[in-house]
Amino acid sequence: MRKIRLTKSRVTGILTIVVGLLVMGVFLGELYARSAVDEQYNNSLDKLEMAAAKLSDNQTEAQENEKIFDEFSIGRASILSYYLDQNPAETDLSWFVTQCHVEEYYLFDAQGNMVDHSGHAWDKNEAEMKTLLSARMPVMIGAVKYYYSTLKNGGSLIVGRTYTDEYNDLLKIESPEYSLGSIVVGETGYIAEVSLSDDTILYAKNTAEIGKKSTEIGLDSTVLSDGYSGKIEINGKYNYVVTKRIDNNMLIAVVPWSEIQSNYSDIELLNILLVSITMIFLLIYAELIRKEMAQTKPSPDDYKQIGKHLYLNKKIMSRMKNVVVMGIIIVFIMTYYLHTLSPLSHQGIKNEIKVDAVSEILDVNEQRIQSLKDQYTKEYTERAQNISYLLYKDPALVSNEAFSEIASRGGIEAVYLFDENGHVTTSNKAYLNYTLSTNEVDDSYQFWDVINGYQPVVAQISGDGDSYEQFIGVSLQNSLGMLEIKLNSTVMAERLKTTQLSYVLSHIAVINKGTMVAVNAETQNFDYISEEKLIGHSAAEYGMKSEAFTDGYEGFQTIAGTKYMMNGILRGDDYIYCAVPLASIYSSRISSTLWTTVICGLIMFAITMMLVLNKEPDEAEIQAEVDEENAHKKDGNAAFLQA
Repeated sequence: MRKIRLTKSRVTGILTIVVGLLVMGVFLGELYARSAVDEQYNNSLDKLEMAAAKLSDNQTEAQENEKIFDEFSIGRASILSYYLDQNPAETDLSWFVTQCHVEEYYLFDAQGNMVDHSGHAWDKNEAEMKTLLSARMPVMIGAVKYYYSTLKNGGSLIVGRTYTDEYNDLLKIESPEYSLGSIVVGETGYIAEVSLSDDTILYAKNTAEIGKKSTEIGLDSTVLSDGYSGKIEINGKYNYVVTKRIDNNMLIAVVPWSEIQSNYSDIELLNILLVSITMIFLLIYAELIRKEMAQTKPSPDDYKQIGKHLYLNKKIMSRMKNVVVMGIIIVFIMTYYLHTLSPLSHQGIKNEIKVDAVSEILDVNEQRIQSLKDQYTKEYTERAQNISYLLYKDPALVSNEAFSEIASRGGIEAVYLFDENGHVTTSNKAYLNYTLSTNEVDDSYQFWDVINGYQPVVAQISGDGDSYEQFIGVSLQNSLGMLEIKLNSTVMAERLKTTQLSYVLSHIAVINKGTMVAVNAETQNFDYISEEKLIGHSAAEYGMKSEAFTDGYEGFQTIAGTKYMMNGILRGDDYIYCAVPLASIYSSRISSTLWTTVICGLIMFAITMMLVLNKEPDEAEIQAEVDEENAHKKDGNAAFLQA
C-alpha cells in the first residue's frame, strides 16, 4: 500500500481550508444570527401589536358584556315598573320572583318607605342600597346586582339579578391569560405581561411564574423598558425578547434562543459542507497538476517574476483559473438553491402550525357565537314571557299604545299579539293585517307550534354580518294564541361584530409580513384579505388558480401581482389560508449567497496563490515527488515481474 506523503504544499492547503471554513462558519453564523434576529424582531413586534389589540378589544368586550347585562336588567325592571304604574294599588309582588325571573325586588313609595320586598339585602347593606336610590346606578352586592327604576307616583322599584356566571365570564375575558394565552411567538414562544407598578408577573407561559416578581426570573429594569430587544437569560435559559409598554404594564415577546438558532443552523452546516467539498476537490485537482508538473522539467518560460524573489507559475495559473471560476459559479448556484429551499421548508412548517392554530381559534369563535346567541335568546325569551304574564295579570295592557310603551322600555323593536288563527290583533307596528304563513317552507310557519300549544317557545334567528333578525314567540296564559317580540336588527349584530370572520382573521399576526386570506367556497370571492379593496371580488380575477380551492392546499399563488406561499384549509363556507410573500421569505437570500460565495472565492484564491507563487523556481520538493513517484512505479514493476 502506497504511503501518502504530507508535503508542505498539501499541509498548507489543508490548513488553509480548515482556517477558511472556521472563518466562514463564524462569519456566516453571525450573519445568519443577525438576519434571524432581525426577522424575529419584526415578527415579535407584530405579535406585540396583536397582543395589545386583543387586550384592548377584550377589555372593551368585557365592558360591553357588563353594559348589555345592565341594559337587559334595566329593561326588565322598566317593564315591571310600567305595570306598577298601571296598577299602583298592587303591593304584593311576590309573583315577580316566581313568574318574571327576578331574584329580589324592593318597592318604595313616594316618601321612600319600603312597601314590599322579597330579600334581605336592604337590611344587611342599607348604605349601599341607599346609594342606589340616590345615584340610580347599578350596585353589586355579593353575587347579586341591583337596578333602579322610577314609578309614575314618585315611588321606585329595585330589582336584583344574580350576576355570578356573567361576572365570572367578565373576569375571564379581562384576564391576561384570555388575551395572551393563544398567541404563539415563533414556534414555541409566548407573550408575557408584567405590571410596572409592582413588578409583578401578570401572565407567563409557565403558570408557576404568575404572581412572582419579575426580577425573580431575570427581568431587570433594563429589560422592562419600552422598545427593548435583546438576548437575556430567563430561569437559566437564554431567550430573545422584545417589549412594548401598554398603559402601566409591559408586554414581553419571549422566544427561546435555541429556536432562533435552529432556524439557521442547518443551512449554515449545509453551506460549510458544500464549500468543504468544493475546496477538497480543488485541492485534489491542484495536487494532480503538481504531480503532472513534476514529470517535466520546469522551463524558465513557465514563470513570471512579480517581485524580487517572487515568481508566478503561469502554466499552473492558466489551468487553475478556469477551475476556480467554475467552482465559484457552482458554489453560488448551490448556495442560492440552499437559501431558496431551506427558508421555504421552514416557512411551510410555520404556515402549517399557523393554519392549525387558526382552525382552533375559529372553533372557539363558533362556540362563542353560539353562546352569545343563546344568551340573547334566553334573555329575550324571558322578556317575552314576562310581557305575556303581565298581559294576563292586566288585560288592559293589550293595546297598541301599551305595546309601544312596553317595546320602548324593554329595548324591543316590535311586540305582536296573535290570536288562535295566527292573525295579529295588537301591535306597536302597523301589521294588524298580518297572518302566519301556512306554507311549511316559510320562516313564520314554525310559530304555529306555539299558537296551537305544541311548544311554549319558538326562537328564530336569521341573517349574519351587519344584520340579524330575531323573533321569539311565547305562549299566552290560559288561552290559545302567541305573544311575539322582534329584536332590533342591529342589537345582536353589534354584539357579534367581534366574532365575524373578517374581524377574527384581521387580529391574527402572520410572520414575515404575511396575512390571512379567506375565500368563499361557493362564490370563490374574497371574504377577507388585508387589502380591503379586494374583499367581495373574485379571487380568480386577481390571480388565484383553481387548484388553491382544495382542503389542505399547499403551494404558491399570485394575488394582485404579489406571489405568496400559501397553506389552506376548508372551514365552514370558506377556504382559510396563511399567505406569506415570497419576497419576505427570500429577504436575506441574495446577501447570504453572496457572502458565502465571496468567502469561498477567497479560500480558492488563497489555495491557488500557494500553488502559483514561489519565492524562486525551487525544484527540491518537486524532485522529491518525482523520485517518490519513480520509486513507486519501480516497485510496482518488480512485483509484476515476480508474479
